[in-house]
Amino acid sequence: MNAGESVRDERRPPDLCVEFERHRLAPRYVRYRILDEFPRALSLEWQSVAIVVTELVANAVQHGGAPGRMNFWVDDQQARIEVFDCSLEGVPVVHHPSARTGWKFGLNLISQLATAWGVDVTSDGKTVWAEVDIAPPVTRADP
Repeated sequence: MNAGESVRDERRPPDLCVEFERHRLAPRYVRYRILDEFPRALSLEWQSVAIVVTELVANAVQHGGAPGRMNFWVDDQQARIEVFDCSLEGVPVVHHPSARTGWKFGLNLISQLATAWGVDVTSDGKTVWAEVDIAPPVTRADP
């Protein structure tokens, strides 16, 4: 993949599409669907994917409109997660987390784990997306 290219090719349908209702267990359900569908060793990179999926779906459940949909693309280098909800309200922004409440860490985690993330707003709702590198780091052999 060249610099600036995305795992998401406009001509290719998602590798997995999961619809979910506005329910507290939706993040877990979507995360398990990805881990079941793509049984790879749970490397640090795939743990990052699981965390990003969980946070994006949790935000859609808490702040968005139901039903929601998660589209997932993956190749050897990168995973792309898109979570759509039908609410135009609550476009996500990174906040400074509150140590007292323990809330608002989600987008901070996403911004640390994803190589890129953003929000696309349309007349139907919004899609929050993130791309996560999943290729294990290259280690050099000692000479």
